[in-house]
Amino acid sequence: MKQIISLIAFSFLLTACSSEETKTIEYYSAHLDEAKTVKIECEKKTATLSENCKNAIKAVLDDSYKKSMFGDGITYE
Repeated sequence: MKQIISLIAFSFLLTACSSEETKTIEYYSAHLDEAKTVKIECEKKTATLSENCKNAIKAVLDDSYKKSMFGDGITYE
């Protein structure tokens, strides 16, 4: 019983330590400057990537893909 209570308490402690709000890919797609900053910070880390890191990286890659496939939206005459 003590082990179960200890495990539950430890779980709450870990959850509290991870107070960073997870932002969606859609959020980062709308805020590409922030996504690029987060991506750079995440690349400096060697540990596993957080959901924020994954979402920021995906948004930056999606933006790069769209620009390479569909251009930058500027018409050249």
